[in-house]
Formats: sequence, C-alpha cells, structure tokens
Amino acid sequence: MASGTTSLPDTPPTASVEHVNIFHRYLFSEDAANSARKDETYKHTELLPTFPSIKWNPLELLKGLPEPGRNLSQPHAWKSGQLMNRQEIVYSEMSPSLGSEIRNMDLRTLGNAEKDELGAMLAERGLVVFRNQPNFTVDDQTALVSHFGPLYRHPTAGIPSEELSHIRVLYQGPESKPTPGFMSSVRQWHHDSPYELNPPGIISMRLLAAPPTGGDTVFSSGYDAYDLLSPGLQRFLEPLHAEHRPGQLDPLKMDMHARRPHTSAIHPVICVHPVTGWKTVFAIGTKGSTFGIVGLPQAESEMLIDFLGATVRDNINSQVRLQWDEETIALWDNRCVFHAATFNSYPHRRHAALISAVANQPMSPEEARAELLREPTSRAHSLDIEEKAACSGGNNVI
Repeated sequence: MASGTTSLPDTPPTASVEHVNIFHRYLFSEDAANSARKDETYKHTELLPTFPSIKWNPLELLKGLPEPGRNLSQPHAWKSGQLMNRQEIVYSEMSPSLGSEIRNMDLRTLGNAEKDELGAMLAERGLVVFRNQPNFTVDDQTALVSHFGPLYRHPTAGIPSEELSHIRVLYQGPESKPTPGFMSSVRQWHHDSPYELNPPGIISMRLLAAPPTGGDTVFSSGYDAYDLLSPGLQRFLEPLHAEHRPGQLDPLKMDMHARRPHTSAIHPVICVHPVTGWKTVFAIGTKGSTFGIVGLPQAESEMLIDFLGATVRDNINSQVRLQWDEETIALWDNRCVFHAATFNSYPHRRHAALISAVANQPMSPEEARAELLREPTSRAHSLDIEEKAACSGGNNVI
C-alpha cells in the first residue's frame, strides 16, 4: 500500500479493551441469564442465551442467492399486491421515507407470494412492523425468515442451544446495569455483521420480555444518508471500499469463545440494493467495525467515517423509533437501514430473539450496472422521475 494510505490497524483506536469488556458484560452476561433461569415464573427460560464451546467451519462466499421481491413486475408493485389487498389489514407509514406498520392480520398466514411482496416492501421502506401478534412463536419467526435466504448464525452472540443456533439472543435483566456512558451514540449506529463475506439481509426481531418503557430501537435510512450527500461527494465515494472487522464483538478482545474463526470483509462504501436499484451508504460510520476506507490516508479515512456517521446519527428526518411490546414483530433490511438500541430499560427485563437471513455480497454501483442491467440511482432521483411521469400522464420513460 502506498505511503500515507490507511494501514487498517489491528485494533480500532475508538474501541479500548476496557470499553469492549463493559460492552461484553452488558450484552453477553451469563450471570444475568443464569439468574433468570432460577425464576420459576419466567416463561421463556428455554430461550435464554447460552455460550456453548462448539466449533463451526469458516463461512464461504455465497453467490446467486434468491432475492424475494425482485421478481415483481414493476417498482412499488407490492402496493397493489395480495398482502396490501387484504381487507382486514390497517397499513400506515412511520415516516415519509422509512418504516411501515401493519395491524389486524396474523403474520403466520402469509403465503409465498405475499412474502415476496413483503421483501419488496422491506427493500423500499426499510422497516416493516407487525403489531398484535400474540401467537407468533420463534418457530414461526424461523419459517418466515427462511423465505428470504439461508439462516445466519452469529459467531459469538448468545444462542438458546446448539439446535437453535440461528436464534441470536440478547438479554438484560435487573443484574444488567449499564455503566454510565459505556455506549455513545456514535458507537450505537450499525449494520449487523458487516465483517461477514455475506452480511445478513432481512433481519427479524421480537421481544419475549419487554420493559414497560425504554429499550426502544431506532432506525435510520441508508438511502437518505446517500441522498443527503452532495453530488461531488457521492461520485467520490462510489468507487471506494471499506474494511470491516468484528470490533466491539471481537472474541479476542472479549475473552470469549468464537464458534467460527475471526473474520473480516471489504465491502463498497456505497452499495446498491438488488431489489430497488437504489444507492445506500453501507455500514460506514460505525466506528466499532469500520477499520478504514481502503486506499485513503488515515486522517481522510477517519474524517469521512466520522462525517458519514454523523449523517446517519444526526438527521432526525431519516429516523424512526420503535417502541416494543411482546406482541410486536419487526423486520428490517440490513442492507439499507442502520439501527441502534437504547440502553435504558434497566432495571427491567428485556429479552430479544433475532433471526436473520444471509444475503448476497453487497454490490458497488459499478457491479450493479452489470448485475441489474440498468443504471443504479438514488431513492430521491427515482421518486422525482416517477412524480414527473405521473404529472405528465405517464408519458415519461423511466
């Protein structure tokens, strides 16, 4: 690598060993889980986290995975599909560009065509929240997510058992008092597992035990983050790639067992979603796992990571906040949505089950031109063209 360019250090300057250990004790505390197991009144002890000393083979790059939603005939076709035509559902949007909420339907009754439509909705809206799902089980959650790709197994997070290793469990209880300031807003925003060759695509989450208040999840649009950049900065970033490593979840720093070997991956800074063809900022700005932009001097790399992180974190017009209850199921598209937890549920129990589907490797704009056989664009530009076409009676060619 040329002199003065980013050397991609072995440890990130922003994640000290002390910080990582605090992070570990809060999110991966076996003591808290063991205490809950002794609670005879708690009904989800079989889904509390365990950390078995098992070994998995390294993951290989997967190609040609299906993209549910890409098979629809035209953009926004999900709006007139079977799912949205169900008479009983109540549909609302959480913000103009991010998040949809659906009520009054049993998520277990989705057919395959409706799941494809859901995939297209997720690709456009980023987040879809289903309320009033009292009978939805983790088996139902597994079946639903399996439609979107192979199930992802996290290398270090808690799992209920070896047999249920695709379920990632997060548990905090009365013993999980966070250290003040241990999780800054800069560190919180992230995409899940960008250090994998095939990061997760669709992610589902539910709370088995929800606090009466606190413990929300906040989401921010990667599409909007791209659209907020100037055209010159967009053009500069599009050819660039960044290296991602486990960072705060590095088992070497957390002194915990890794079920798979330590991994890292290089992905485009600006990715193109395979369903929408829209450009999105991907994983950059998450200081815990973004180790540098390849080929840039370290100072410039850190400056851009900070700037993009601030774009994701500070633009409240691009964010929605999800307040959980135990009958809510949320799905989001990890390729175009950042998320952050709020660590304010103490001293109440917060027990989450996450199931994720592996996706194809993120595409750069150049790769997308060959893969999608069309010019990738921004969400804002795509919507501008559609509005002009609608105003002219549909005569514009899109």
